[in-house]
Amino acid sequence: MPTDHVLPRRALLLWATALAASGTSLLTACAGHTSSRTTATAGSITASVATSSPTQAPATGGTTGAAIDSDATTARSSTAAPATSTAPQRTGVTTIQFWQPFSGQFQLDGLKKVLASFEQATPSVAVTMTVDNNDKLIAAVAAGTPPDTVELADSDVIQFGKRSALQPLDDRMAQQQLKNMYEPSQLAEVDWRGKSYGLPVLDNELLPFTLWNKNLLQQAGLPPDQPPATLAAMLDAAKRLTKLAPDGSITQLGWEPLAEVGGNFLDYWAPAYGVTWFDAGKQQINLIQPGLLSALDYLKAAYQELGLTPDLLKAFRAKYPQWNAAKGGTAQGVEAMKISSSVSVGTLAHNAPGVPIGTGWAPPAQEGRTFVTLGGGGNRSVCLPVGAARPDAAFIFMRYLATPAASQVVFDEIGWLNYNTVVAQQLNISQVPSMHFILEAAQKAQTVVTTPILPIDTSSVAKGVAAVIAGQQSAQDMLTQVTRQLQGALDQANTAT
Repeated sequence: MPTDHVLPRRALLLWATALAASGTSLLTACAGHTSSRTTATAGSITASVATSSPTQAPATGGTTGAAIDSDATTARSSTAAPATSTAPQRTGVTTIQFWQPFSGQFQLDGLKKVLASFEQATPSVAVTMTVDNNDKLIAAVAAGTPPDTVELADSDVIQFGKRSALQPLDDRMAQQQLKNMYEPSQLAEVDWRGKSYGLPVLDNELLPFTLWNKNLLQQAGLPPDQPPATLAAMLDAAKRLTKLAPDGSITQLGWEPLAEVGGNFLDYWAPAYGVTWFDAGKQQINLIQPGLLSALDYLKAAYQELGLTPDLLKAFRAKYPQWNAAKGGTAQGVEAMKISSSVSVGTLAHNAPGVPIGTGWAPPAQEGRTFVTLGGGGNRSVCLPVGAARPDAAFIFMRYLATPAASQVVFDEIGWLNYNTVVAQQLNISQVPSMHFILEAAQKAQTVVTTPILPIDTSSVAKGVAAVIAGQQSAQDMLTQVTRQLQGALDQANTAT
């Protein structure tokens, strides 16, 4: 085994032990990086046992952490399911262990169909799937008993790659010319110090987009077939669409600016205001910019003008969660607009087929600007942990997950978009016509944004945004303070590695 694949297990075990002693999980330690779409539950029980495990709520992630209303809602899962799908034992077959974090029943049902399609195409390899979380993975790698392959959010790929817990995939990807299938920004998300530690598969989204309920806009006298063109127009529309009961509770939510992808301040609001906040060459962070000050002024005014207090939002979200579950606000027809991602288009087609949902560009501050991001740290990749017992068989499976055949099953059964340039050309989306807009967005957008994925916790940004909106801190002071904090953490991380 090449020396750069050797895990400093003592260092990783000390890291895990230190987190445990402080009561901190990796999911918390990397709060600024965990995917807003992750529903992770650790466990290992056979698929035939009808025991369910609780579904952990996703942290609102990308590079920036939680929104003002960090309610415990699942991005795409409403029902937990058994944690392990065990492959039948067959003579002459290599069985690999695949760990992944999604525990919703429809997610697991869809993934099992992906495994079945793989095993039909590749009879020499079988796959046992286990629902895991990052803490469980840390312990397994440190103990020298990792799975053969694991699915991680791209931001977590960087965390594990940085700590030499994953094998670089460059040689394997080069042998099969896999990098040619991906946009540069997708590969950048799994790159640490010039090496690729993940293969983007299963759920690789484009964002941000506006999704809106056409019926609700039409009832409010707004154009039903196009979204508001600017942030100013978005706020005006939200005022017309928000409805309150006599007791002041929200009965129809026009728009929650920091919900879903909108909760990623640096991923959405920075490009919406044309701000580039990170210099990769100099490894320098600068949040003290006029555009971000304007974004904070807008957000504070929007929450005030819409009357969206934390208590009102908490009560509304208790009934109607964010994202795309069947009981969610969008699926139930009581949330008129949201800034979300391509996953919402496919998943809502499954969970709310009777709700007419429009899809269009996310609103910029200045009319006429169109932009899109491939990921923002929440995309998914499969990886080879250091010490994996069957890496060659595992990579055969990993490679299959990037194919149009696997991507079609994922899209049809779960609603996730596994975007790469080959899949974009071959995916059959006839049942979800609005996905055409999504698949063409990377080519039609004026700007394709590459979101910086930093090896540090950036959740202080989200906390700062909430403090500004609540009037607890000025925008200038918050951005100055957070810039100083993040730059110090980044300098320390770069020095340590």
